[in-house]
Amino acid sequence: MQRYFLDIPMKQFQESSLSQDQLHHMIRVMRMKEGDSCYFVFTDKKTGIYTLTNAETNPPLFTLTKEIQEQVELPVTVSVVGG
Repeated sequence: MQRYFLDIPMKQFQESSLSQDQLHHMIRVMRMKEGDSCYFVFTDKKTGIYTLTNAETNPPLFTLTKEIQEQVELPVTVSVVGG
């Protein structure tokens, strides 16, 4: 499943938040159809699975299918020493 990165927090998401390049990639390159899903990753470190519900509108409509809680940081403390 494709991941698309947005420069907004999850609670501010609207379909108009997607860039023309992202929409072109979804609809033309990946040939997404109604019912297809993708990940949207937001600046507040939240990820959601969104499903394309209407590809005919401009911009296409997506609905949140599932919010994902991911631990993406390694649980290791690293110290860098230069000398």
